[in-house]
Amino acid sequence: MVSAESKIGGAMCRLVEETSGHETMKFLGPGCLASFPNVQFLHSVGTPKSNSFLVASNQVLTKSHLRAIKNQDKEKSKRRKPSVKIVAEFLGTKENLERRPLGDLYRSFDDDVFELNGVIYVALTKLEGRFSKSSLLNRTLEASSFVQARAFSSDQLQCLVFCEERTREETSAVFSTRAYDLLPFDSVLAADDSRFPSYFLRSEEKKRYLKEDEFEQCEKLLGAVLVSKDRYHVVGFLNFFNKTPAPALFGTETGKFA
Repeated sequence: MVSAESKIGGAMCRLVEETSGHETMKFLGPGCLASFPNVQFLHSVGTPKSNSFLVASNQVLTKSHLRAIKNQDKEKSKRRKPSVKIVAEFLGTKENLERRPLGDLYRSFDDDVFELNGVIYVALTKLEGRFSKSSLLNRTLEASSFVQARAFSSDQLQCLVFCEERTREETSAVFSTRAYDLLPFDSVLAADDSRFPSYFLRSEEKKRYLKEDEFEQCEKLLGAVLVSKDRYHVVGFLNFFNKTPAPALFGTETGKFA
């Protein structure tokens, strides 16, 4: 049986922006494969043709960014310029990286890419019905939208942070992540006064972190994946507002979970 930790590791990826010829690569942030039992909460922005998505914080990747890359491919007269694409890097077999351009995951940009409340959703319509049990579709984590997440107690959410930025030469390296608890402040003052953040992160050593710049430089917090500790459902991503944690949960506005 696959452990919950292994399942999470298989579903997570790192998103990179890559120029033609692998000349330069820029680490954008993490993403995750997720399956939703119900996608009705997305109907305000579209009608998904799949319940399975690659999801990420829109502070890591926006729909407008993807649209700009897509539009560049149509400009045949400007082919002399380096082309850019977004690539998702997953853990493959033998601890190597499996690299998938985002354009290989969906069929139609207009019909399969959505953005809502701090999260971008890329429907995996191009993968369905084409791959074996070892496909990316089998790696998806169960996802909980905000309505379901309200059942979680305030100490049930955990934040999975990439510990360092890997370079292209380190493609054999295993993903390195660190877990923090995501907790709301109980103080009324913290919720009502803009000088105080509404959320903080807590390490295994019980140390509190209130600001993004309090972490080690090697830790990449922006867009870190949020999971429920009891069931290991993915529930959203760690966004920031004024360098303070502002969780973006599926189906609700950024920072509105308590």
